[in-house]
Amino acid sequence: MKLSFLLQLGFGSMLLVSHTGNAATFCVNQTTELQDALAVAAGNGEDDVIRIKTGTYTYIIPFVQVMFTYDTQEDFDITLQGGWSGSGETCQRRMLSPTATVLDGGGNKAVLWVTGANSTSGDITIEQLTIRGGALSAEGAGMRLGGNYGSNGFDGSIVVERVYFDGNQATEGAGLYASTNAGIRIRNSIFRANQCEVNGCAASIAIFSLDSSEVRAVFSNNTVFGNTCSDEAGASCVTGGVIVDGLGLSPRTALLNNAFAQNEGNDVDLTGGSAVDLWYNNIIEFAGTPASSVGNLNFINPGFVSPILDDDFNLQADSPMRNAGYDGFLVGLPPYSNSDYAGIARVQEGRIDIGAHEFGERIFSDGFE
Repeated sequence: MKLSFLLQLGFGSMLLVSHTGNAATFCVNQTTELQDALAVAAGNGEDDVIRIKTGTYTYIIPFVQVMFTYDTQEDFDITLQGGWSGSGETCQRRMLSPTATVLDGGGNKAVLWVTGANSTSGDITIEQLTIRGGALSAEGAGMRLGGNYGSNGFDGSIVVERVYFDGNQATEGAGLYASTNAGIRIRNSIFRANQCEVNGCAASIAIFSLDSSEVRAVFSNNTVFGNTCSDEAGASCVTGGVIVDGLGLSPRTALLNNAFAQNEGNDVDLTGGSAVDLWYNNIIEFAGTPASSVGNLNFINPGFVSPILDDDFNLQADSPMRNAGYDGFLVGLPPYSNSDYAGIARVQEGRIDIGAHEFGERIFSDGFE
């Protein structure tokens, strides 16, 4: 799709769009450019990558429920990447920090919805963003990914990598609400101070599968801290952390190397029917019965550097999370990715750490990749 055609469609923003084969790459630098790129990508018949430059993106148009939306009837992949910089309209270099690119709902709107129609199978990948200040009287104020799940629901895989979910408020899954019939990978992310009225204030994961042996969802090396039920929630809200829903069909889900701390009530709710393996997490309270439980810790203080005053979830030298994780293979899948939350190599001291940060990363970081 050429730029002139975008302008004929009525898009006032200038989007830099390049094409390689059956794929399109956008470089965006403004709020309107980002929404324009999402709208074009939803129907252009191509796999799409949207590169978002550093800065804070807010939406000023009134009467919209969600700031940024992508809703497709097609089977093509969509990838959103934060941290880009470059001169003019180009995206040439990428910063490591997820906090360099912020999508902010300002406490008034949901932030980002990337969804597909029933039976569509395009994969969704979200990388290196901060999702902040979303507010919604439904699920997924920070981010809603996927679509309906069930026998004819959304069939694409979901990957969330190195995202900071901060201060979002919703009915359920305030930080993240993700649902699909395929696979889910949520890794190296931080969920902080999200609030909800029902359960799963940090995240709500729903996955449909009739196969109880293959691992379909992995929630690994995340830090889940200080997520709470809202004042209006009442006694029904008992899980400030993560809820896993398997629609009563017992699909396999792995929670691995996560650091849970200071969440209201349960860190994890396993009562949704998924067969959940709890391996090498720091977890204080959970509801339900895991399929297996190995190597879990129970430290109220995980030894973060300064989580309350400075939002610093790096590990102190004496943290019990240091070198306490599992870095083997799980049903043929590597449980971790090559980089931690800050983009630095995992397993720096011979064994993986628990949580989003690998200890010692700041010694080697130059802020760019």
